[in-house]
Amino acid sequence: VRLHILPGAEQQMLYNYYPLMAGYQSLPQLNINLPRRAAANTHTLRRFLPQRIFVKPQGRQPDDASITAA
Repeated sequence: VRLHILPGAEQQMLYNYYPLMAGYQSLPQLNINLPRRAAANTHTLRRFLPQRIFVKPQGRQPDDASITAA
């Protein structure tokens, strides 16, 4: 997805992340290009973007068959 944002404008991007495993997961990399700013500012901005998240393991679901057998 390519997106151009004009100076003074705002853009909000929302997406759903469906992890396949628990634990630390890497997020998709967001490339930011600021043509009027120095490369150092772009690098500084990237430091504030999250790069990974922790996905908690899902708790065990009660088994309906074991409940009815008891």
